Amino acid sequence: MTVTVKNVFVAQSIDGGVYWRAPLGTEQPTDATSPLDDAFENQGTCSKDGLSVGIARSSKSEQDFDGVDYVDIQDEYNGTFKLTLMDVELESVKKTAFGDEKVTFEPATTSHGNRYHVEHSQDQLPLSSHVFWTRSGKKMKRWVVEVGRVTDIAEMKAQRDASTKLELTIKAKRNSNGNLVEEYGDDGEKLPATPTTKTVTITGSPTGGTFTLSVGGQTTSALPNNATASAVDTALEALSTVGTGNATVTGSAGGPYSVTLANGGTLTATSSLTGGTNPGVTVS
Repeated sequence: MTVTVKNVFVAQSIDGGVYWRAPLGTEQPTDATSPLDDAFENQGTCSKDGLSVGIARSSKSEQDFDGVDYVDIQDEYNGTFKLTLMDVELESVKKTAFGDEKVTFEPATTSHGNRYHVEHSQDQLPLSSHVFWTRSGKKMKRWVVEVGRVTDIAEMKAQRDASTKLELTIKAKRNSNGNLVEEYGDDGEKLPATPTTKTVTITGSPTGGTFTLSVGGQTTSALPNNATASAVDTALEALSTVGTGNATVTGSAGGPYSVTLANGGTLTATSSLTGGTNPGVTVS
């Protein structure tokens, strides 16, 4: 085994955030890097104390007649997350701490500023979905709690020499897979892409109509039958699955075109060409 500091993880926030919450039933992330569903609300900045991840497992032993440990029995397993939030005036933070139905916000008017009202109730807080997301350089790590509840709130201090903070404890329940927590990681070390080069040929001598090209599930804008190589290049690079500078297209207006995709990918074409004899477009 080669020991290397590359295996160390020093946690940092994702654009300032560490913790997101959404209603039950929200689509759950299944990796460490893809964007979260819009229903997940950022809970703001976490204090330097960081995020505590408590995955606890404990067992007890039963002894035989001679007093020797004979069988061990797992008697506890839980997933608990604890963190301290600094943006205590955020609407999303107040709703997480006190309940969605217990917090109301009123926008500013000419007679008063933005207002809020929090009902401090003994009612148990609702079950929600929770995501904890951090990075370490290019590495990313994400813990997903599909079903969990805020169970504890620590004392909040209002003082002149420090900002008010809110310490929360979230406990995980069984998810749809029967687990408490799903953890995902990505070290950010992508393999170099293998460029692909294809020839796009317009057949049947069309006199009008359009055609489109697709890469990775995204489709270009409609291109005329006599599109220049430059127009085809621009249309391809407009796709997020290709990107600026990642396509090279050569050839005459109306084709054939030689298309090179720097990041690889499958190139397909669809024809709405007209005129000529059985007009179409092929990729080979």
